[in-house]
This record gives sequence, C-alpha cells and structure tokens, in this order.
Amino acid sequence: MVAFRRVSDFAGRRPEIRSFSADRLGFLAGLAAIYWIALGEPRPAAAQLLPFTVYSAEEGLAASQVWHVLQDRRGYLWVATTWGLCRYDGISFSTISVPDGLPSPNVRLTLEDETGTLWVGTNAGVASYDGRTVVSHAGRGGALAGTIWSGAIDRHGVVWFGSDRGLVSWNGEEFRTFGSADGLADDYVYSVLPASDGSLWLGSRGHGVARCTLEPGGRLGSCRVFTEADGLSHNAVRAMAEDAAGVLYFATRGGGLARFDGNGFTRFGAADGLPDDDLYALLVTRDGSELVVGSSAGIGICPLPAMRPCRLLREANGLADDDIHSLVEDREGALWIGSEGGLSRLARRDLWSYGEREGLPDKQVYALATDGRGGIWAGTVGGLGHLSFGPNGEPTAKVWRRNEGLPADWVWALLQSRRGELWVGTENGLSRLLPSGRFETLTVADGLAGNYVVSLFEDRSGALWVGALDGLSRIRFDADRRPLEVRSFRAADGLPVQRAYDIAEDAGGRLFIAHGEGLSYSDGDRFQQVGGASGLDTGSVRALAQTADGTLWAGGYARLARLISAPGSGSPRFVTYGAASGLADLLVLTIADDREGRLLLGTNHGVLLFDPSARGGLGAVQARFDRASGAIASEISHSNAFARDESGRSWFGFKGGLTGIPPDLGAPRAPGPPPVFFERLATRSGSEFHAPFAGHGLADEVQLGREPIVLAPSDSNLRVEVRALTFSGEGQLRYQFQLVGFESAWSEPQSEAFRDYTNLDPGSYRLQVRAALANGEWSAPVELALEVLPAWYQRRLVGLLLALALLGAAFAAAAFRTRRIRAHNRALERDITERTDDLARYTRALEEHAHALDRANERIRLADRHRSEFLAKMSHELRTPLTSVLGFAALLADGLGGGLDPRHARYLENIRESGNQLLRLINNLLDQAKIEAGRMDLQLEPASLESIVESALSMMEGYGATRGVHLAAQFGGNVPAIVVDVAKLRQAILNLLSNAIKFSVRGSAVEVRTRFLPSAESGFGGGAYEIVVADQGPGIEPADHERIFEPFRQLATRGETVPGTGLGLSIARQFIALLGGALEVESAVGEGAAFRIRLPVNATARLQGAREPARAGEPGAVDRPRVVVLEPDRGRFTMAAGDLERQGFLAVRAPDSDEARRMLRELRPAVVAVDIYPERLEAWTTLLALESDLSRAAIPLVLFAFATGSERGVAASFERLLHAPASAGELV
Repeated sequence: MVAFRRVSDFAGRRPEIRSFSADRLGFLAGLAAIYWIALGEPRPAAAQLLPFTVYSAEEGLAASQVWHVLQDRRGYLWVATTWGLCRYDGISFSTISVPDGLPSPNVRLTLEDETGTLWVGTNAGVASYDGRTVVSHAGRGGALAGTIWSGAIDRHGVVWFGSDRGLVSWNGEEFRTFGSADGLADDYVYSVLPASDGSLWLGSRGHGVARCTLEPGGRLGSCRVFTEADGLSHNAVRAMAEDAAGVLYFATRGGGLARFDGNGFTRFGAADGLPDDDLYALLVTRDGSELVVGSSAGIGICPLPAMRPCRLLREANGLADDDIHSLVEDREGALWIGSEGGLSRLARRDLWSYGEREGLPDKQVYALATDGRGGIWAGTVGGLGHLSFGPNGEPTAKVWRRNEGLPADWVWALLQSRRGELWVGTENGLSRLLPSGRFETLTVADGLAGNYVVSLFEDRSGALWVGALDGLSRIRFDADRRPLEVRSFRAADGLPVQRAYDIAEDAGGRLFIAHGEGLSYSDGDRFQQVGGASGLDTGSVRALAQTADGTLWAGGYARLARLISAPGSGSPRFVTYGAASGLADLLVLTIADDREGRLLLGTNHGVLLFDPSARGGLGAVQARFDRASGAIASEISHSNAFARDESGRSWFGFKGGLTGIPPDLGAPRAPGPPPVFFERLATRSGSEFHAPFAGHGLADEVQLGREPIVLAPSDSNLRVEVRALTFSGEGQLRYQFQLVGFESAWSEPQSEAFRDYTNLDPGSYRLQVRAALANGEWSAPVELALEVLPAWYQRRLVGLLLALALLGAAFAAAAFRTRRIRAHNRALERDITERTDDLARYTRALEEHAHALDRANERIRLADRHRSEFLAKMSHELRTPLTSVLGFAALLADGLGGGLDPRHARYLENIRESGNQLLRLINNLLDQAKIEAGRMDLQLEPASLESIVESALSMMEGYGATRGVHLAAQFGGNVPAIVVDVAKLRQAILNLLSNAIKFSVRGSAVEVRTRFLPSAESGFGGGAYEIVVADQGPGIEPADHERIFEPFRQLATRGETVPGTGLGLSIARQFIALLGGALEVESAVGEGAAFRIRLPVNATARLQGAREPARAGEPGAVDRPRVVVLEPDRGRFTMAAGDLERQGFLAVRAPDSDEARRMLRELRPAVVAVDIYPERLEAWTTLLALESDLSRAAIPLVLFAFATGSERGVAASFERLLHAPASAGELV
C-alpha cells in the first residue's frame, strides 16, 4: 500500500508543521543557533569515565594500601600491601604473611630474579620465596633488618635493595651492605635503577641521587652524586625510570619531575601539566611512547619525548585513590596502579567511555549521531543526550526528554543531515530539532508508515528514509527543506517484512533495507527480496553499510556479507564470512571501516576489528573491544548505535553506556599465547601434587616439578589441573592435552582447565599441555613426566609364572587336539582319494578343450595375416591407378590453364581433391598394415620444423577452404633445426589437421603452434619440440581421450557420422611414438580440442640405426633436393611450397638473411630461390647480404615469381625468370 501526503494536508491539523515554511535564510540562521540553544544550560563538566577495575579488601586484598605491584614470568600478579604479599591469578587473591615466614606483614617491594625466586622487601628486612618455602634473611649474613623501600636486578643478575639503613646486594652467595662511606649520597636509599649503560643510580631521601659504577660480584665502584646544585629539581628522589633513548627521569618529593639527558637536568612540574609536584612512581610504557607519572594527586600520562600535553587521571575517572605508590604494565598492555586506597587496573588508555554518571539520560544507548563540532548526540531508553568534550575527554552534557518536547523518551534512531538538521526517531514518531530549540514531530497522521521509528537514512538526493516497525517511508523536501511529499511502502509494495532496522545505498545508488528476517532492495518504485541464490542467508540481516571504497556490507547472525555484483542494477550477489572467519555465535549490528580498510563490527559480544583480507581472503578477527578489554560494556544495543566524529573517533552505543575508539588503531599486534603451567595433579585414591607458587600450600606439601611424578598402582585414575593466566581474555582461553604414551594426538580444544585420565597401564608417560586465546596461536607445550607403578599381579615374575602355567595347559590341550586331528585326517584322506579320481577325469576333458582352443586361435592368426596381406595388396593396387588419375588431373589443369570455364575447372578440382582424400585413406591403410607387420622403419634427416608445418598447412589449405575452416600457424622463436623422419612427422601433422578440419564448424579456425620446450617442461630429461594442433570443434568427452587413438575407432559428433577409416589418429600416435615422442589430447566438451606433439631433441641418438630405403618421388625421401626459399610472407611461401612439393622438392622458408645463413650451414640446400618483383626491395637487400655466403658454399641462386595479373609483365623483364611450377631439372 502506498500513501501520499502533501504539506497542505499537515498544515491545518498540526500547527507545528507550518514552521517548515520559514524562509531559507532564517532557517539557516536558526540552525546555527541550535547548539547555543540546545547547550545553553548544560550540566557541569564531569570527568571522563575510563575502564578502571578496582580491587580492595572487599575483593580479597589483604589490605587496601598497596606499595608495589609485580607480574612474574608465570603471569601471576604479586601485590605488596600493608598486611602481606598477595598473589592474584585473575580470579582470586591469596596472601603470604608473617605466619608463612615473612619478617613483617608490611610488604614494600617484590622482585623476581633470573631463577624465578621472589624477593620480598618488608619493614623488617628481606625474605625470599621459591614457590615452596619462605626464607627470612633479616639481619642474617650482612642483610639489613630495616625498611626495604626499593630494589632492582642488574644485567649480571645481582639483586640490589634500597633501605633506610643503606644499600644491600645479593650475588647468589652472600649479602653486602653499602652506605655513604662508599660514595652514596646518603645511607637512606629511596630508589634503585640499573641503567642501560651498566651504571647503578641510587636516589636518596634528601641528599640527591648517586650514579655508581659496578664491579663483579655485586660490588660498587666509584660514585658521583647529583643534587639541586647540579640542576636536580629536588634532593628527595622517590622513583626513577629510563626511556629507550637512555634518558633518565627522576620523581621527586615536592620538586616535580627531573629529566637527565647526560648533559643536564630539565624540570617538569604541575605547571607543565603534571598532576602534582609531589611524585612517587614512574613507568615508561613497553612501546616507549609514554611516561606514566604517579603522584599524590593521581596519574599523568605524558607523551615521549615531548612530555606535553599530559593526560591526567584521578579518582573521578575511576581510580581507586589519588595517592599513587606503584605503576606496572602487564604483558597484555594493561596498566596496574597501586595506591593508598587499593589496586586499579586500566585495560586501555585510549578508549573514552561515558554513562549516566557523566550525564547521559540512560546507560542503554540505542542511537548515535555527530554534531559536526566534535560532540555526540546519544539516543537512549531515557531520552536524548548531547555530550561535548574537553581536552582530556571531560564531558559536558545536555538532556532532552518528553518534558523538553520529545514525543517519547525512548530514542531509537538519530540522523544529522548533510544540512546540519538533527532528526530523532522515537517510539512515538519522528522529530526534527528546530532552530528555535523546539521539536517538530511527524506521525502516522502525517503519512508515516508507523510511529515506532527505528532507523533513518538520507539518500544521495537528499530524501529522508524512515524505517519503522510497520513499514518504510520516504520524505522529499523542497529547496527550503520543507516536506514536499511523504510516501509509505509496505508489503503491498514488495517489502518481504515491514520492519526496517537499517537502510543503506550501494555505490550505484540502489537502496537496501535490512528487515531482521530478510533483505530487500529498491527496483524503481517497488522493492524486491534478496533470495537464497544471492549467496547470502537472508534469515538474519540487521546491519547495512557502505564503506569508503564503495562496497556494500550486510551483517547478521554469525555472518558478514560483501556485495560482489555490479552496484545499482541486476540481481545482488554476495560473498559471506562466517564461523571460519571468527564470527560464530555473534550478531553483527553495526558495520564501519577504519583508515586501514578493515571493518569495525558492533556485535552482541563487543566491537570486533575484522580484516576481510586476512588468511588469504578468509577473513579474521584481529582485536576485540569489550568490557574485559576496556569498553564500558560488551553488548551493542541496536543497528543505529554507531557514529564517527570529525576527529575520526568511532563511537558505539552499548547496553551500559557509550565508548569511543580512537582512529589510529594501526596494525593490531595479536596477543601472544598466555604462558601455561601445571597447577595440581590429584588421583582418585587421594594423592595430590601442587605446583610452586600455585597458592595451595607451602613447604609441607608434595610439589609438582620434582620429576618424575611416581604414582602407585591405585593412582592410575587421575585429574590434572593447569593454568594459563590472562587478565583480559579469561573467557577466551582454550586448552589442549596429550598424554604421550597413552594418546597419539592432541585433544580437542576445550575451555576447561583440567583433564581426567582413567585406568592407565603401568609405564612411563609424558603429560603435555598448551593454551591459546580464542583463535590465537598455541603456546609452547609444557611437559610433566609421570610413572605409574605396576600392581603385584602386573610384575614380570608373576607374569612369567602365569605364562608357564598357560604354556603347560596349552601343551595338554594340544596333545588332545592332535589325537582328534589324526582321526579327522584319516577320514579326509579317503575323501581326497575319491576327489582325485574325479579331478583326473575333469583334467582330461579340459586338455581336449584346450587343444580345440589352440586350433581356433591358429585359424584366427592366419585370418588376421591374410587380412593384413589383403589390405596391403589391395591398397597398393588401388594406389597405382589412383596416382595416374591424380597425375592426369594435374596435367589437364596445367595444360588447359585458363582455357576451362569455371564449372569445368571446379569439376577438375573436385577430382583432384577427392583423389587426394582417397589417396590419404589408402596410405593410412598401407601404414596401418606396415605397423601391424612390424616393418615400419625411419629415415632421419635435418629439416626446418617451421617448413614441415607450413608444407602440411599448404597441403590441407584446399580441404580447409572447402569446409569453410581457416588454417593459421604460430611459430615460437629460437627453434633450431630438427633431425626427424620428415614424411612421418608431416603425415602425423596432416592426420591431425584433417581430423581438426573434419570436426570444425564452418567459420571457425584451426591453429598450429610450435615452440621449444626446456628440459624442465619437456618430460624427456632434455629439450624438446612441441607442436600443438588446436581446433574450435565440439570437444571430446574425457572418457574418450584414449579411445580415439584406437585403430578404426570413430566417434559420432552432434548426431553425425564423420567419414573416414578411423586410422588417422592411431597412425599419428604410432608415428610420433616411432620418432621417440608423445601425442596427447586436451579437450572438454564444448571447448574444442588441442592435440599436443612432443619430440625430444636427442631423438637421433635414441633412434640411431633406423633407416628406410628412399622411394623415388615420395615426399620425405632422403634423396629429395632441399630448396631454401627467401620469403618473409608466409602466404606467398605457402603458394610456392605447394608447387615445389608436387615437383619432388622439400621447401624450407627463410624469413630473413640471418635465418638463411643458419639453414645454409645446417641443411646444405641444393638451391636458394627468391620470389622477386620490383616492390620487393627487401629481397634485393637479402640477396646482397647473402652474396658472399652463397659464393663460398657454391650454392646456385634462382629467381622466380609467383605473379598474377600486372605482376607478370613486370616479372618478364628479368633475363632468367623461372615460373612455377618448375621441374627438378630446371632448378638444379
């Protein structure tokens, strides 16, 4: 059903519509005032919400005051708190404290040395933890018992501790203590940093920083102290860091940040953008691009090396506390912040997120649009919101609801038109924000298909398309943007489903509609449904988008589709990406492209960065943005929940808030596989083994790692538990197990981090496990050796005794069975005697039958010999008179010349053509008879492959003309002379040409191609010549590719029977085989056929000794004179070669002087002939170039002319002119 409404229909009933009639200048001026009016009373700027995760005592930390954070090689996070050392495995915290051996519960520092041992600095000294036992070193062997403030490990593996009583080193054997007497700035060492140049920097509490050289064995060399007098911003240095360029940074107490480049210090403070001048922690990010500064007023993230501008993050942004103590970046790129009020984790620093706290009307964001000035319009369940942003992303919010003029609070669709108008689709109509700040609304009463508006789209003509749950509407405007026409489309107009969730155009301007359960496209004023033949499963289509390159994309459940047919016309065709591309169990709701040509897909499981060209075009998910990786939530809410602002930032609406993704994602680095390790092994009988650092207990437990694990016979049923640590993709982990000695392959990937094994046989095993994230790479496997002991009954001695007992029983049974068998054998002997007599009678009968078969076979062989002799004699007898017929026909043609009228000339030509055809059939019979008789010999001679082919073409040219088939040749370059039996090779080519012409339709072409094949292509272990005869006939069934080479075999084509003996192809293949080559066919029905001849270059050596006496006058005889014809024109050479061949000559074409010289050396011709007339100046040039060569070789030169018409008069001017045809006596 189609509904039309005019503006006049709206005016009398809805006064608001009349505001469209404002003049254009007033409209534009008012439109510019929208932002002033709309944002005139914004909410105060709030802090940007960042994806922080906060851990405190409520989440299991021993205390909220966090002094230091470390991630070890296994992936565990170690958190130093006031009441103990906590280990975090991504799920829960476990604590080590004084009862476990720490000298104090107040832990200030954690280090991991090269052996994997943890060093724990406390308020009462140092302890070490090897995963099994905590050992306190406080006050022992040179170790201090004071407060450990800092520590580090140098390039030699020496551990250094900074304390309130001096500097302590541990070299693996002993502790050493150093103080101001050793050159330090002070005995109170606040911070320690091993620099890349091998020096050790030591920050003091109030006397500056010392730079010391290191000596072997954990000793200090000379030291130099830097203070405020040297440019240091403050003498109390709490933390230090070094960037990739070797520049040092010093965090001071009250003096801000000091940067040292080797020449001097530069100060940065709060006035330069740092969060505060009182700094406590420093971190250079792994990629070296940023310096993170921890202070008593939050953190600052500053770009390197500029240090400006710094992005400031505080409690208002989600931090646990502003008083920062420690900073660390984990292997997945997340930032962990230890503070006075807990532990914070920032998954990504470049994502901007906002929710209700930042001013949005509701956390469920269903529609987005940009305002053209860097701000964002957000449609939510609770109203329309607008956010503008400060330099650090701090938002300023404004909200509209029903009270502000919206027809409903739930906003499903937003559109900022190209003229700057904001259109708002709600559950109760479509509204436009007017310059006055009021909303003007259209509903069903104004012609819309439905009030529940869920999508909006502006096409290239400027028309507005409105998708609703009850149909589709199009609004056209006049020059002043007043509605000119509203037209609605429903099922009667071709829509397969009336819901229109998303709308887009392809590059040709054709409109596509996503209905959820179908996809349709515009076809004039009607719509057509995209069917199953398009390649797209249209059962679920929720997203549409045209990317920057003009490609139309469609998304739905577990699939993404790309339009591959010509845009704008024809039936749409798509190529799809599905589960194999990483899209299983996902609903694609929004589609957009990034600057690299990849796709950002908004789904119910986060935003995916998808590269369609990855994995050879199969496509792959390269990154995911969800709650775990820093987005405000994981589920995209609706197909309109996407917008891109002027800076290129991509905004997505989640069921939880709004997140902006930066434009410069670059090439995402696929996260490496997480490290995996064994955590626990337990048997059904109660035995348990735990891995070091696994947190199940300490020294009193049996530990994994003391290989091999020996299991009692009762422990053959066991469970192994493993752990792969990740803090951002816990739900994406997959594991594979393999028990070598029990399993031959890896298990299927599984999400469970354990595997059960039952009824293991005694023996030695190796248990292997590996892990991966989602579709990422597998980690290197880790291995655990197991040995299951045998039970008493499984021991060797028990087995031997049992074997002996069984052997005795077997002997007794065998004796009994032997007696039974002997009795049975006697009965069998009687039966065999009877059967033997029967067989003797049968044998005599078979012998008589065999004699009869021998006699029959002898008669068959005799008949076959008689048939061959008959064929040979009859063929020879037929050939003699037929040769006379052809000779007299030639004499008649030559003698009468032009005296025949066309009709008699045609009759004479028919006689010659039919005679030649009959002669070929008779020759085929003779050749077949000789082949069967084994008397086919070879006569090898040098020849030009090009000339042999051209002579064959000239002989078949007339036959081709009568069939309406054009003959062509294509000769490859650099083909040397060939040594071959010319007659047999040419006969094979003639047979192939005859076959090709017979099966070609009128108007088609038959082509002969030659080339030289290198040894890598020839298949003969050396070079070869290739001759291909290709036609455009009906083709040959693959099943018939070998049958066509059988003697007397003919295949019917198109219902016709082609005349012939069926010997041509058989003889051709046998001739080529005699020449040491191969003949093959390549063909498919409807595509023509190509017969390919390959002849080895070294055929002479392979066929040495094969000779045949020459037959006088027969083409190919060894005594035949060779004539080199200097002729660049292949057509004229064909005319000459035909007459020369009939006179008993072998004609060879030389297109230029270089080729002629080569033939003079290789072929030794009897005569060099030139077809010459005045226009052929190049012929004279060629003769002059060859003059000396002809003189030295004493080879005669003959000038002749194949001239007709006016050319004959010109040719008659030469003193000695030989007209073709010429005899051998005239030429030689």
